Amino acid sequence: MKHSMMIVMAAALSLAATPAMASISASYGSDVSTPPIGDSNDDFDTETTSAPSGVPSSGSIDHVTWSIGNYGLSSDSIKAKLCSKDNGQEQCSPYNTGYKGNTSVFAGWRPTTKFYLKIQIVTDTHQRFQTNYTSRQSTHIEIYY
Repeated sequence: MKHSMMIVMAAALSLAATPAMASISASYGSDVSTPPIGDSNDDFDTETTSAPSGVPSSGSIDHVTWSIGNYGLSSDSIKAKLCSKDNGQEQCSPYNTGYKGNTSVFAGWRPTTKFYLKIQIVTDTHQRFQTNYTSRQSTHIEIYY
């Protein structure tokens, strides 16, 4: 049976556990930047996740999924890739266009691996993006192990 851990990228959420899933909050800090208006194709990173203390350090990841909060852009106007610097160097999945994605790039890594998303706006619709910037609170990463 696969277990999963959901990392909710929002402030104000508490640690909640269910038999198949654990949830943890991660706030956004000063290292998260809004792309300036007119600069499409610039990456910005979400805060790095932290694994809850109940996640076993043994075992390994099967796959990881993510969902980005709705920024008010069409699905083909936004893309993201999942990244980790846990092993000393940044390693990322390929970009996935749209608000949701999944990858097996990190299969075999330990369940406590810390991840973040690199999000890229691929059109010049930054004004609408900035208006909807608070929707980041519904962005989450789910790790299956």
